[in-house]
Amino acid sequence: MVKNVLMINPDATIRDAARIMSQQRVGSLVVLEKGKLVGIITELDIIWKVVAGELDPKATLVRDVMTKKVVTIRADQTLEDATHLMVENNIKKLPVLEDDKIVGIITATDVISIQPKLIESLAMLMLFKEKKPVAG
Repeated sequence: MVKNVLMINPDATIRDAARIMSQQRVGSLVVLEKGKLVGIITELDIIWKVVAGELDPKATLVRDVMTKKVVTIRADQTLEDATHLMVENNIKKLPVLEDDKIVGIITATDVISIQPKLIESLAMLMLFKEKKPVAG
């Protein structure tokens, strides 16, 4: 897991979130309110809900487009557990909690780079869930 988790307030604008993601070269931010996990916002949330929805990123708040039902994992669970949760929930980012506090985040990319034997499970999540056209 990555221990340096980037966080944002739900009342920040989408423009603020996009700037942080761009500057830090990450694909998601954990959303905290008064120290409590209330959501996660990803680059796909911004593309699908804001850009494609023609919302103003300077006026739209993180809370309006974030995923509110966040799937998490405990710090004492295994990498296999993390992979299973990602595949089962069709997600690529998994905040890690210890005593209800964020201590890290694990991504599908992290798993692939560390544990090659789990690549097959993640490949199903990342490649085969969407029906992509094949040039022929």
